[in-house]
Amino acid sequence: MKKMIIIILAGLILTACSREPGRYYNKDKRFSVKFPTGWQVKENPGADPDSDVMVANSPDVSATASVREQKFTLGMALSPYAKELSQKLGVVKQLEGGIVKIDGRDAYWMVCDGNGAGPEFTTFFYCLTMEDRIYSVIFITRTDSFGSRRAELEGIAQSFKFE
Repeated sequence: MKKMIIIILAGLILTACSREPGRYYNKDKRFSVKFPTGWQVKENPGADPDSDVMVANSPDVSATASVREQKFTLGMALSPYAKELSQKLGVVKQLEGGIVKIDGRDAYWMVCDGNGAGPEFTTFFYCLTMEDRIYSVIFITRTDSFGSRRAELEGIAQSFKFE
């Protein structure tokens, strides 16, 4: 019995120690995402199904990242959903888009000019599914800094993992 307790405690300690610094974990929604040093993460649990699960801001507050998790109709293609999401976000027009792999799954990504905050912002997001849920990783940054921030934002999106 004593050995069993020691093994369980050792497993719990190893699990706790294996948490990656800078990685946000959401046990209830079953995902994690890693942010660069200095990014401030806030959980934003809302009753509204369209609300963000979490929001993160860059140290200079020139970029925001958020993750949404919503019910997803099985069999629905990602690209129509992404276009619907872009309309909800108030984007002006799609500049780029396509399919990429994130955590071994197809993810549809899109870069859009503008958002609800005005045309001087760029919205960059990824949508991917797990079972009957869709996860959207959304970035908003000033258009004049998007080029210099793009690799950083792509790195955050690529760090997204299902737990």
